[in-house]
Amino acid sequence: MRRTDIGYALSGLVGLGITAVGTRFLVSPAKAAAAYGISVGQEVSRAVGDAVIVLRRGGRKSTAYGVHGATAAAMVATAAILLG
Repeated sequence: MRRTDIGYALSGLVGLGITAVGTRFLVSPAKAAAAYGISVGQEVSRAVGDAVIVLRRGGRKSTAYGVHGATAAAMVATAAILLG
């Protein structure tokens, strides 16, 4: 398997993951927000799984950095494979 094939597969998987997260926020925003450490309130309709929002709302650092840090690391690794 070529490196570019692996890069395309990883980018597709990351895209599917982001789509799943977005769909979860559309289908059940309150539950999704609570799972990401965002307090449920008036902002639920515009809740985004962003690390800054999670931290500002008193969410767990492990959630903020784990979810968003892992996504960033996966994107950097995928980009390195595709560009390298």
